[in-house]
Amino acid sequence: MRKTLLPFSLFILSIILTFLSNPNFIFNDGIPFFAWICFIPAIIALKKTKIKTVPFAGAVWGFLLFCLGCSWLYFYNFFAGLGVCFLMAVFYCLLFLVFKYTDIHFSKYSFLLNSIVFLFFEFIRTKGYLGFCYGQIVYSQWKVIPLVKTSRIFGVWGISFLIYLTNFTLAEIILNKNIKIHFSKINILICSFLIVILPGLSIPQKDNKSSPLKVLMIQNNSDPWKNGIEQYTKEVGQLKELTLQGLSQHPDAQIVVWSESAVVVDVINHYKNHKNERRYELSKSLFEFINQIKIPVLSGNNYLDYNSTVLFSPKDGADTDEFPINYQVYNKNHLVPFSEDFPDFLLLKPIKNKMEKSGNKFWKKGDDIRLIELNSIKIGTPVCFEDTFSDITKRMAKKGAGVLINVSNDYWSNSASCQYQHLSQAVFRSAETGLFSLRCTNSGQTCVIDGNGKVIQMLEPFKKGFLYCEVPVNSIK
Repeated sequence: MRKTLLPFSLFILSIILTFLSNPNFIFNDGIPFFAWICFIPAIIALKKTKIKTVPFAGAVWGFLLFCLGCSWLYFYNFFAGLGVCFLMAVFYCLLFLVFKYTDIHFSKYSFLLNSIVFLFFEFIRTKGYLGFCYGQIVYSQWKVIPLVKTSRIFGVWGISFLIYLTNFTLAEIILNKNIKIHFSKINILICSFLIVILPGLSIPQKDNKSSPLKVLMIQNNSDPWKNGIEQYTKEVGQLKELTLQGLSQHPDAQIVVWSESAVVVDVINHYKNHKNERRYELSKSLFEFINQIKIPVLSGNNYLDYNSTVLFSPKDGADTDEFPINYQVYNKNHLVPFSEDFPDFLLLKPIKNKMEKSGNKFWKKGDDIRLIELNSIKIGTPVCFEDTFSDITKRMAKKGAGVLINVSNDYWSNSASCQYQHLSQAVFRSAETGLFSLRCTNSGQTCVIDGNGKVIQMLEPFKKGFLYCEVPVNSIK
């Protein structure tokens, strides 16, 4: 009984430490130190576990860890939460099997090989249609700026590797306390730290001599579960009111930003088609407001069944026969699987058809990274969780973006931990690209992140308000 209870207790301890290391519903910021020791109990337990029970241990690990870490998914949709936890159970089942195989057949170098194995599996689970970046161990370090800066050179993978290698090395030392036999392991660990950290520490913060971009971000804190034209009209009215309040204090703002899905109605096409009177009136009043304040508004918006960001720019003296406003559109490229997008092949197609008939609406997928231009400034506008994927923001930077403005709406989760987990990933997108990131959200975390990944301004979550900032463009190159 004791032989069974000890490994089980070690697995549970490891799950708790891993859960607490990332932002969670107990500690919003997470406890970054725990990441450097959280796998040790599981590694020790796995070494003592028979190979036939390893898959079960991996499945339990993955399921319980993500039940805790992503508990907010169940608030959104019980089956979505269950689906993610099931996928992670399968993922860790395979990972633990590979770990055990490596430990048996390459025991001398297993500490290094399994660090690479864990890193590889983490990389795989962030790619493709089912790519899911939440819960990556690297994001536990989001407030440790000297480490975050290293992602400019190595991405998030350098830090992840250091965390895994530290855990595996310390586990080996605990299992055999003869330091002499671990001398080479310790040297490899020290060299790895020097290789990853020293170049990151040397990244300079360059001064930008150009005029800063002056931005007013609105956090309207409206409930996305409420719908209907009356609710949408009310929300736009609140956005207008908060915008006027912000502009009264900061009249020199160059752009106003509203969050993802701030304007649910496809105002551009309802104005053009004029088929629904109430939606047409909402569209017309919005355009009149923007022409009145004479400042561009970047808003999360429905556009032709795309989840989009639209920059509405005032049009002075427009002819009454012409469209009353200028606009630019970026359509979201990476949709949320099974929520914004549903596969329609093989056995899944009938399920999708049934869901659509019952009222579920799925978005179209954007086919290109397009930048929004404001005067001479190019702006990358990742939508929702697109700023959790480094390839999206890197492509925006490569196309010439001088600043990133993310619009998000995490209110549906009813969870501060969800919002902080999202933020913990966004800071690395700034550090990777060297660009300032502005995050304009419905309920949090509305903030400013500098080019080194440090949060320098932030609104209190789940409250209405506005955040004014002046940010340099392309301050690090």
